[in-house]
Amino acid sequence: MFVMNINRRIIRSRLRSLALAVVTLSLLIVGSFGSASAMGVSGLLGVVPGFPQIDGSGTDGQGASYAPTGGGAGLLTLTSTPNIYLSDPGSFAFINDGILTMSAFIDSAGNSPADITIFSGSAGALGSPLLIADIISFGLENTNSNPGGTDRADFLLDPVGGSILSDPNWIAGSLAAMTMTLEKSTYNGNLDEPWKADRVKFVVGQSPIGLPEPATFPLVLAGLAGLWVWQRRSPKVRI
Repeated sequence: MFVMNINRRIIRSRLRSLALAVVTLSLLIVGSFGSASAMGVSGLLGVVPGFPQIDGSGTDGQGASYAPTGGGAGLLTLTSTPNIYLSDPGSFAFINDGILTMSAFIDSAGNSPADITIFSGSAGALGSPLLIADIISFGLENTNSNPGGTDRADFLLDPVGGSILSDPNWIAGSLAAMTMTLEKSTYNGNLDEPWKADRVKFVVGQSPIGLPEPATFPLVLAGLAGLWVWQRRSPKVRI
């Protein structure tokens, strides 16, 4: 009975280790495929803005416009108005003299090789600008096939400055996520044609998604290899 109990503990330990290795490898595979399929303008990235966050809605005279430069690429410019700053779900402050300006060259692969996104304005103790960020990737969805409907976009941003980074709830090194609705949009899914939107509503906030370090995947694979070697070299218990 004593020998059987030891053998069962060894088997359970090895099964747990094997399950951990399988789950880790599965997450890596799923994550890599998810990232690849999310890129581009055939759909949205699916990012979710967290806190701290800025909510805004465009006014008359603001909006978005896109001018193609050829080959499924072009210049996207837009303006909107940041209205509310939320440090966390239970607190908010009105934003004074806020404006969102974006000027970005985008392409059909979901890339933005040159861009600048600025959220100016002040909120409480936070001065202007609230956030300056570069676009890492974006998604664009022709949600409404009728011209003049509402389309959607989302962005994964790399913060390069702004007072939001000093918010105690902002984790150093975090990326930012932005979701956006484009009202009265003429986008038809083709980036070789110009389009515009009369009003831009948005939410931008801290993103739980981070950029992996270049050595992350090799380290994980090395860890799995080490786990396998350790299991192979585990001493056998003889009674």
